[in-house]
Formats: sequence, C-alpha cells, structure tokens
Amino acid sequence: MESYFNGFGAKTHYDNHASPLMLRAVTVCRTFIRTLDDLARRKGSTLWLEKTPRHLHHIADIESLVPETHVIHLLRRGEDTIASLYHAMNTYEEKWGGPVTLVECYRRWKHDIECSLEYVGEPGHTLVTYEQVVNRTESTLRQIADDAGFAYEPSMTEDYAEVSDEVIQSDEEWKEETGREIERSRSTKFQQLFDTDEQREIAERVQPLNEVIRNQKAVSAGKNETP
Repeated sequence: MESYFNGFGAKTHYDNHASPLMLRAVTVCRTFIRTLDDLARRKGSTLWLEKTPRHLHHIADIESLVPETHVIHLLRRGEDTIASLYHAMNTYEEKWGGPVTLVECYRRWKHDIECSLEYVGEPGHTLVTYEQVVNRTESTLRQIADDAGFAYEPSMTEDYAEVSDEVIQSDEEWKEETGREIERSRSTKFQQLFDTDEQREIAERVQPLNEVIRNQKAVSAGKNETP
C-alpha cells in the first residue's frame, strides 16, 4: 500500500490514516478508502475513480466498504481485448503474471464479460461499450455522469491526458499511450500479433459474446436518443 501511494506522490496522505496495527484486511481497505477520500477533498473533488479491471470480481466487497459506489463496466470486443491482454501479459510478464496462451486470454475476457452482463439493469451499475466511448464520446460520458450522479463537463474530453500523467506510475509501461487522442479507427494489434489461423480461431470463439455486446450497445445507445 505504501508503494502504491508513493508511486504518485501521495504517501504522506496515506501515512495520515495508516496505523502499525492494521492486522485485518478490512482495516487496510478502510485506510485505503480514507486516503482516497482525503486526496479527493484536497483537490476539491466530491468523488474518486479506481480503475483496476480485476476488481470486477470483488464488487460485493467494494460495495460493502465504499458508500455510494457506482460501477462503470466497459465492454470491449473479444478480438481487441484478447490482443491487448496477450501483448501486455507476454511483454511485461513480471507485472502481469505471464506468460499466457491465447486460450487463457480468451477465457479471461469471456469470464469478465459474463460477470459484467450479470449487472445489466442493476442500480449502481452502468454498462457501456468501447465503441460508444470512441464514436459517441460526449453522449456516452453524459450518460455515465447522469447515472453516477455527477455533472458532465467538456473538460472531461479535453484534460484527460494531463490527468492520466498524474496517476500512471513509473512502472506501468503498458499505459504509456493512455494520454493519446481517442482513436476512431479499430486497433491493428490483433492483426499484428496473430497469424491468419489464430485470427480465425479467436474470431469464432468470441463471436457469440461479441453479438451480445453489440446488442447491449444498441440498448445503451437508445437511452440517449431523443424521441
């Protein structure tokens, strides 16, 4: 925990809430939450965002510890997610617990998507697709803001590069392009990493859930359409 907060210059804030007697997991979690609350207040903010994909599988614990939690589920097509996972986990093995196979990447994507889909229509949860964020950025952010209870501001699409520099730690090399302009075209990583047979196998595996994601896109998009 000390290393985490020290990574972006916030260890002093953590020290204000930490104790040598943090022997239970729930105590450590509450210290983490208080530190983030403190950091948000000092920046004049009323909320904070914690983005760790694997926390998807600990939502019940998070909701029990963090008041007024709102979970944003970002759904992405299988081909692109698998390519990103495969590249990150086999390039930065010591950080991601790699190496991994294509099948392992597929299973992780499938498990995560199925977990998110369980929350469709549940209060405190918003499901959006990667394509919505890319192609309908402002309306999608307005939907998220409305669902989560905060005001949309144009600066959210203008200042994200500067903000990302503040929170990305020095050892997170795979995030080095986070601050670039939002891409309108499809990622080419899938074609670059895999040969024709691998691409065909992956496409066949992900097709059923890709269709579910596409339909979710249509449902979500409909919430923003004016009659």
